[in-house]
Amino acid sequence: MSDVLSFRIDGLRELDTALRELHSKIAAKWVNAALLAGVKPIRTSARGQVSVKTGALQKSIRVTRGKAKDDNRRDYYVIAGKRVKGGGGTFYAHFVERGTKPHDIFSSKGKMMFFGGSYAFHVKHPGATAKPYLEPAFLQQHAAAMNAFAESLRRKLNTAGLLNPATE
Repeated sequence: MSDVLSFRIDGLRELDTALRELHSKIAAKWVNAALLAGVKPIRTSARGQVSVKTGALQKSIRVTRGKAKDDNRRDYYVIAGKRVKGGGGTFYAHFVERGTKPHDIFSSKGKMMFFGGSYAFHVKHPGATAKPYLEPAFLQQHAAAMNAFAESLRRKLNTAGLLNPATE
């Protein structure tokens, strides 16, 4: 179950035309840098909205990039949680974001487990309410993300002498 939040930027045909006129690798570098700049406000906001204050979940919120497409452009994502070899890590990130239904937990290999102050072979977990942090961060910061994206491209175009202030 992988829900993806995405947004589309309309009205940038002229920018796209100008970027396509550049060497494709340079254009892809600029767009990738702008996309990276655009997701950073969402990452920062998500870190501030985490309700689990151990610090591990906050530190696990990071930006990752997808594989390069045919035109060398990439997708960038804000993700949370990670598994580490031997167990542990912040594998529970999606449980915090989405919550859990009541469920049974059975011990592994016939060993007793410590849960809720006592030992048992089986417990009934009551579930957990969702405490979203990624989705609200996106909803609150999408305008800032688009501004950061545009500003990054504006700086690159200006540096290359391709920005016409009259048409900006």
